[in-house]
Amino acid sequence: MRTKKKILSVLIVLHILVIYSCSDDSNPILPINGGHSKILFQANNQLNIINADGSNFQLVPTQGLYTFVANLSSDASKVVYGSVDTDTTYQQILLYNFRSNETIKITDDNLFHDSPVISPDNNCVLYLTRRDWKNDLYLYNILNGEVKQINCNLNAFNPNFSADGSKIVCYGNNGGDSVGIFVMNIDGGDLTFIKNGSFPVFSPDGKKILYQKFIPPYDNGLYIMNTDGTEDKFLSLIPFQTNPRFSPDGSRIIFSKFTTNFDIYLINIDGSNLINLTNSDTEETQPLFSSDGSRIVFIQYDNITNTMKLYSMKIDGTDKKVIFEDSSNLGIKIF
Repeated sequence: MRTKKKILSVLIVLHILVIYSCSDDSNPILPINGGHSKILFQANNQLNIINADGSNFQLVPTQGLYTFVANLSSDASKVVYGSVDTDTTYQQILLYNFRSNETIKITDDNLFHDSPVISPDNNCVLYLTRRDWKNDLYLYNILNGEVKQINCNLNAFNPNFSADGSKIVCYGNNGGDSVGIFVMNIDGGDLTFIKNGSFPVFSPDGKKILYQKFIPPYDNGLYIMNTDGTEDKFLSLIPFQTNPRFSPDGSRIIFSKFTTNFDIYLINIDGSNLINLTNSDTEETQPLFSSDGSRIVFIQYDNITNTMKLYSMKIDGTDKKVIFEDSSNLGIKIF
């Protein structure tokens, strides 16, 4: 059996960071209207995009020394990313438009910026700017280039939009006794502390929040609750942070779970029907669905051959195939 120390070293190689199945096995996910099959990932120190079936591989022409965080717009027309600037050596936020082949530098200063995400309507970018050890929330308007600070007294981390773009959920600290999950309006109004927890994300219908919570002495737990904190339900132990994601229809959650090694699991949002989709001797992590619900993509690490591969499979775990192999062995990240 692999030790936790060894697993942790694998996760360091993978650069695990901080999206999607169906309500029952007989009712497979149908493609979402307006969805796409694009997968954004990083390998060989480059940002790449590929279809979930392995077709149409493309390099994203990024600027800067390194790219640490990135997100794709819901229509796959834009990518926003954080990259260390070659001039200032601070991480800046940039936006690339696939249709116009234009790169816009959203930030350009001597501050650290992080966690960029594009709004569901593809018109705004939400991101963090660090000042004096505090992370402030900002909105960049893609249409007119206007930047606005979201006025809320919160040191924020891991912000995410609701499906309709009207709410923001994040982990944060209000400078008082409240540390955990907060929900607010897009302008920072109606800031509400929900409860202790981290890495929150809204469900596709905006009615639930998926989050994680530390369970002493060593584990993390996966939980789901209503947006007001009621009907809080424990779903599964996840010994390490593994980026759980909702299915496109919001009825299931996919995540990587450690038993004797890391495998890809699927579970209903009510905690039922936990399924191991990979069940192999290798390490499988960072699962996500293409937004059209057609495929699941994940990273496989073979600690015997020391190789990493980007895999794709059907939602029932069949038809597994390699869609990209990392020739540098430095690690692949999926965004």
